[in-house]
Amino acid sequence: MLKVNRIRTYETEGVTVVELHGRLNLDSRGLDEFRGEIRRLLRSGVRRFVLDLKHVKSIDSTGIGEIVAARNSITEWGGEFSLVNASSRIQGVLSIIELTNVLDGF
Repeated sequence: MLKVNRIRTYETEGVTVVELHGRLNLDSRGLDEFRGEIRRLLRSGVRRFVLDLKHVKSIDSTGIGEIVAARNSITEWGGEFSLVNASSRIQGVLSIIELTNVLDGF
């Protein structure tokens, strides 16, 4: 499971920010909450998303998979997706697996 200690969602300047707190890894909790929040926002008409990782301490392949799945869902619904405030360590992981172009901002 995805461990997210807290998900904070707010809107600013026409963009919905989903701020994650905690660890994004296989043996943690919160996967259903994260997926559910993205689905709920999409169903409510939100189309511009920023996923803020400022408070994410670590990430593994499961966490990366969930971010990519969220991005795919958002774009399938005609939305825009941006990833911001990833630590240099998380940026390095995304760069190694060549996802930095897929997860660019708008």
